[in-house]
Amino acid sequence: MSFIGACFFMHRERFFDIGGLDEAVGSWGQYGQEIACKSWLSGGKLMTTRKTWAAHFFRTGNMKKHRGGSTWPYPMSSRAQERARQYSRDYWFNNKWPKQKHNLAWLVDRFWPVKGWTEEDKSQLGAIW
Repeated sequence: MSFIGACFFMHRERFFDIGGLDEAVGSWGQYGQEIACKSWLSGGKLMTTRKTWAAHFFRTGNMKKHRGGSTWPYPMSSRAQERARQYSRDYWFNNKWPKQKHNLAWLVDRFWPVKGWTEEDKSQLGAIW
């Protein structure tokens, strides 16, 4: 249904056809969900292969500094991350993407039951359901 966002492949033309990444989301978070929603809701799909692997080195300021150390390369607040989540929830739950052929209810139905979701969660999608 979605992916972590650390690694994906897509034809360049397709990426630009779906609008690339929305700058209003901010600089961190929701990128896997955005590409997934744009792919599915525009009539496309996501595919996975188990014939490969990918590693993602996540930087954190909590790691001890050492030669070639790892620290976060720019300031990032939890408030900014939460803004990105709120923006995405509003955008996708309220079907605000102008290029969508399907609404979010279609996507949830396609994968129902969704791990971690209850019937009550599903019903709270409200107007889009």
